[in-house]
Amino acid sequence: MQLRILLACVAAGASFAAGWYVNGLRHESQAAQASEAHALAVAEAASAARTEEARRYDALHTIATQAQAQLDRAQADRRRADAAARSLRDAASIAAAACDSQATAPSQAASAPGMVLANVLGQVDAVAGELAAAFDASHAAGIACERAYGVIEK
Repeated sequence: MQLRILLACVAAGASFAAGWYVNGLRHESQAAQASEAHALAVAEAASAARTEEARRYDALHTIATQAQAQLDRAQADRRRADAAARSLRDAASIAAAACDSQATAPSQAASAPGMVLANVLGQVDAVAGELAAAFDASHAAGIACERAYGVIEK
């Protein structure tokens, strides 16, 4: 009788150990699957992040190129405007000198207003050119900033 109880206890213990072992294998398998799924999810997330970073970089590079092109066009326009203003100032100086030569002989004061006017107009034009250049640069930078923010916000 004791032998039967002993054999029953040994059989129960062996069954318990076998069940424990099989259950451990099953949990190990589930953990390995979860680990693989996690690694796959991490790889996919990293790939998506790299793709998004590349998209943003390309968009920002395009925006920077467009902004630089706009600044280059504005600088070319300013150079043309400066050349036109220079020729206009030269014409005004020539006209002022012509007016001076027609002035009455002893009056030197009559020649000063024409030269002063030509000088003032030249200075005003120079300042207007500088303001226009600053406006063009800030406008191009503002538009580039808006576009860049729009790209990053998406």
